[in-house]
Amino acid sequence: MIDKNNILEIFPTPLYVVTDVLTEEENDELVNHILSIQDREVGKGKDLWHSGIGSPKNSFGLDIKDKQFDLILQRAHFHIGQYAKTLDADVRIDHMHKQWWWNVYDNHNYQEYHSHVPHLFSGVYYARVPIGSSDIKLRHPAWNVNMPHVNQNKYNSDTCNFKLYDRVMIIFPSTLLHCVPSGENTEPRISFSFNYG
Repeated sequence: MIDKNNILEIFPTPLYVVTDVLTEEENDELVNHILSIQDREVGKGKDLWHSGIGSPKNSFGLDIKDKQFDLILQRAHFHIGQYAKTLDADVRIDHMHKQWWWNVYDNHNYQEYHSHVPHLFSGVYYARVPIGSSDIKLRHPAWNVNMPHVNQNKYNSDTCNFKLYDRVMIIFPSTLLHCVPSGENTEPRISFSFNYG
């Protein structure tokens, strides 16, 4: 549909957002479990990600089977299914390769721009987003816009900061570049990432 300014938007980026994915009690159990194992279960992020030693504590590349993750994995699976239906994607999510890991960010941790290719769908659940935490920064799919501007809007900006809250889940195409700048949080920022493809 052409808008009042004669603009027809093509190739929109579908960002799925759902709040209150877990109850406060369920979320607290997840947070407490991640904090209890963060120093014992050391993932491979700092060795594989460009952020290196600046990477958050994580469980990337580990095969963790703790039952405390069952509920968030079920909710992620459900919402990936809803996202796929919304996109009218002809996929069988039960047969897709699945990958997940948790991240614990202090104020000096960051994650460089990256995508999750070759997966199809990616998502993040935000369990704890304390004051001073960095938002997730999403890169425009046609990120070389390089349009001079005074006021940023959806047509002239290369990036979009998505404001985060506790117990929010976002799902997006795995091709979407995104990053996490370092924050000013004094408490840990805890997220749970997942891929389907």
